[in-house]
Amino acid sequence: MVIVPENKIVVFISSKIDSSFKYRLARKAIRESLVNTGLFNVYSFEETGPSTASALVHYKENIKYCDVCIFLIDNDDDVPDGVATEIQEVNKYNIPSIYYFCEGEKREITATQKAIMKPGGPKIKEIKTFEDFIKNGAKDLIDDILFIYKRYTRGNLVQVEDEENEDVILDKSVYKATTILKKDQLANYHSRQYFAKMIFGDRDEKSNSLVEKNLDYYCSLFLPVLFENTAIERFNTGLFLKELKYQLDDKYYAIVSLRWEAIESYFNEDVETSIAKLKEAFKKAEELQIEEWMIQDILIDLRNQIYIYHEKLGQFAEKNEGKELLDLREEKLYYPLIDRYEKDLLSWIIEDSQKNEIRSFRSQRFLGDLSVHSNKIADIYFQSMAVGSITHLTRIYGLIQKLCFHISSHYENWPSLMLTLKNSIILLDRTKIHQLVRHFELLLGRMNDRDAKEVFDYSNNLILDYQRFQGNLLAISEVGYYLSDVDFDDSWNGIKDELNKWAKSKVTPYNIESQIFKTIHKIKERISSDYIIEFGLLLIGEGKNIYYSNVFEMWARDVDYESVMEKNKDKVVQTVIAYLENRDNKLQQNGIKELCCILGRNKVHNLDILEEKIKEAMPDFYNLEYLLETRNDVVTNQDAILRYTDEIREDNKAQGENGIYSHSGNSPYQFIRFIISQQTERIPKSILDALFVVSTEAVTSTKQLIEVKTEAIKLLMFLNYYDPNIGDRNSESIKLLIEGDYLMNENQSMVAYLDNNLFELAVLLLKSCLGNEVWADLLNSLSKCSSSGAKITACKLIQVYLGDDTSRINDDEKALIFQFVLEWSTATVIEVRWEAVNILITLLQVERFQKIITTRLVQIMSQDNALVKSRLVHAAKKIGKHSEDTEEYIYQHALIDSNYVLREIVRDKYPDR
Repeated sequence: MVIVPENKIVVFISSKIDSSFKYRLARKAIRESLVNTGLFNVYSFEETGPSTASALVHYKENIKYCDVCIFLIDNDDDVPDGVATEIQEVNKYNIPSIYYFCEGEKREITATQKAIMKPGGPKIKEIKTFEDFIKNGAKDLIDDILFIYKRYTRGNLVQVEDEENEDVILDKSVYKATTILKKDQLANYHSRQYFAKMIFGDRDEKSNSLVEKNLDYYCSLFLPVLFENTAIERFNTGLFLKELKYQLDDKYYAIVSLRWEAIESYFNEDVETSIAKLKEAFKKAEELQIEEWMIQDILIDLRNQIYIYHEKLGQFAEKNEGKELLDLREEKLYYPLIDRYEKDLLSWIIEDSQKNEIRSFRSQRFLGDLSVHSNKIADIYFQSMAVGSITHLTRIYGLIQKLCFHISSHYENWPSLMLTLKNSIILLDRTKIHQLVRHFELLLGRMNDRDAKEVFDYSNNLILDYQRFQGNLLAISEVGYYLSDVDFDDSWNGIKDELNKWAKSKVTPYNIESQIFKTIHKIKERISSDYIIEFGLLLIGEGKNIYYSNVFEMWARDVDYESVMEKNKDKVVQTVIAYLENRDNKLQQNGIKELCCILGRNKVHNLDILEEKIKEAMPDFYNLEYLLETRNDVVTNQDAILRYTDEIREDNKAQGENGIYSHSGNSPYQFIRFIISQQTERIPKSILDALFVVSTEAVTSTKQLIEVKTEAIKLLMFLNYYDPNIGDRNSESIKLLIEGDYLMNENQSMVAYLDNNLFELAVLLLKSCLGNEVWADLLNSLSKCSSSGAKITACKLIQVYLGDDTSRINDDEKALIFQFVLEWSTATVIEVRWEAVNILITLLQVERFQKIITTRLVQIMSQDNALVKSRLVHAAKKIGKHSEDTEEYIYQHALIDSNYVLREIVRDKYPDR
């Protein structure tokens, strides 16, 4: 029995590419084995068509988007440059990999094999012949996936190592290291006060006349360079080094002074000179035979600077001298003081987290003087300044982020929350930022325009121009709607200049394009739609065809065509026509179909020509989706319903045949509900009856998947409300639905949170629609909806069940639903609150619920996330039919909300006020 998933695992097969038949045969055989499982999409060289890009570029672009990589290496052959580059790509993007080394008669381990044999490294398998790879490759991969899943379900899938500390060993017993400053030279008053003020706001200010200009003082003068966007020229490196010379032995000073020349070059965006100075420092350190920890610290800086140099140029560092030299060092790395300070800080965070987790509900904890912990960060900073470590200076941002995240999580401290967001942006960790914003979405809803400006300005502390550009994009995508009009315009104008440079540049850093399009999408309400079109035209005009998909999606999702100049609309139409005329283009590009529908609905110029091209290039799409989206006439809508009815009927017959089960993400049931709800004229009874019958067949089938059955139940409930007499005309179907046991097959949902309990809930709601009493069973089913995913699914079922008129619903069942939904409206997950609020607005029809619901809506409007509040603003007039006071409250608070979108929505809803 084979289930064909829609979202498959993408596998990249890497091996030597030459005329040798054994490699081609092995790649083709493993590809066929994997594809035949129905679980994988496989990239291999032979299966790709011709491309204008070089083979190397082709490999790199494809490997970046794969889920797992399989390497086949014959130890008798050299590892070619292409495979070596692919190994680097896999390591850079942390792509899970399996390596097969064909050793033949040789027993020696190759250099490549040694390089990847390390704790936490990829899986390696030694084989005798290529036949072993062909025979076991697919099975090995499936076994590995199942092993990972089992570890996940048992809670054992944990990343033990701290990636940021991969070069740091916190065990002082590894070897004895010495510091370069004596104990009496470690006074660090000024820097400690700066960090305490920044994190906790309790800095002990001193008059400048009392300041002793010592090493502590000069170190503190560099802090504005890191945290206040101050140019390094404002920091007098000469005076700092002069003071440092008094404190250090000559041999240390000779090295540290070179490292500070590297720092100056780096902060002046001259990475090449910085690399050269670090090489000098390494050479000098070896000559003077200084401590191992300092030599390795120099090499870490060198390694990182080389990576940065190539990243800025959009290159991959095929050879990194710093990394190679670092790998040759045999001694473990331990920093004499920095590691101790960091260990103490992280230990306190862990210990305090445990105290918060196990504390009694009767107890309450408050913030006291926590400057002892910011002092640890200040001391690490002081040591980093003294040794001239670029890596440790820039790692300060991460330490602040960790400390502030802990404080924000357990104590809801606003300054700490702002610092958490700011430093997460500085770290350029997009995933962490997204997770952070979701985690703190209620707190971040308190942001005002000044907070937003601080966050954006802080992103300018990134040192290199391309990193600063990324930081600006990340910052404005999160706080853009909270900036004042003036601040937004200033910030966006700077970003626009960088966007135009990026579009025109032939050399661009990697991994920035996705953030560009995400940023435009996230702040589209504040950007001119004309600019969005012009930016896309600029990209295409520069010959960057790789971005066609991104541009079409952007034009479809982010452009308000009612506000666009006619000439720009015409350019979009001409671009789409040219794209459709080129038969070499992929017509399945994301966005192209959606964009065609949008242009059709907006009745653009040359629409007749565009439609002819759509019809020629994509006839099936034109005859169904396009006409349905753009015509909205009775004949077109009814034809679409008939087609979808036939599709459901065929799916009911085909599901489970030959053990094959499949599910499309485009549900015909949802399309039908949408079509009927949009059409003003009544649908003929014959069409409705046919729909009712095939939907009943789907629900009562022993072969259909649970998600299909659930969608069919939604349609049946909808049809029952749309045509109250439909049951009388389809008594046999009603009998099956009421008396049937809804047998399930062994194929559970492809969606983790859609289980038998949720299907049972759907069945109970359907039976209630058909007149059955289900209160007791409904109580039991709703009480089992404990996960966020289950609550969201339950809310969507309930919304269909309630419809627009709740008067037909049994009072006891309405009261039961109301109690659960009211509780869910306080959930920590925003999607649950969003769905729950929709139901509460519908339940305002019930007079006895109104007082409780309006109280809850007022609470939401005053303290919830902007997204949830926007739902209330959109429904304000509907709410006003039941409570004018609540409507007025929503209106007044939306007008002064710090979120730009909310203010615009309420002005649009009440244009005359």
